[in-house]
Amino acid sequence: MEVEEGSSDATKLPADSMCILPPEIITEILWRLPVKSLLKFRSVSKTCLALISNPEFINTHLSLSANKEEMLHLIILNDLKFGDKWGYKGCPVMSLFHNSVTEAVDLGYPIEDDRYDLRIEGCCNGLVLLYAHESIKYLVLWNPTIRKHKNLPEFRPRREEP
Repeated sequence: MEVEEGSSDATKLPADSMCILPPEIITEILWRLPVKSLLKFRSVSKTCLALISNPEFINTHLSLSANKEEMLHLIILNDLKFGDKWGYKGCPVMSLFHNSVTEAVDLGYPIEDDRYDLRIEGCCNGLVLLYAHESIKYLVLWNPTIRKHKNLPEFRPRREEP
């Protein structure tokens, strides 16, 4: 039996052996990972990418994540009055209820152009809708977890015909 090089006596395994888990177990494990960790698996293999990109997988992951109390976060705007740059900070809501000291995590500012005073209009399933205070036409859909955003097309309300 050939042994892997560099392994200690306690971890000697045959070179041709691999720990293979059933796909159902791997899926269960991936469902429970935070989004940031899960996204790292996209580059592992085409199979992982296909699984993680599957709408059914995404919906199940979202359902499991939404039921976790520790996943609720408070997002606070760091106003120019308190610094030289716009930015958002976030902290777990549960830490506020348990009097545990939690430092707010810097979430940055979703766009490069900080001349716009982006305000939170609403949020759903981890996505945040921001709008420019100066112009409701400027809308940004932001995912603070993965720090990606998408500028939405200019919004023009329809006029109702009498």
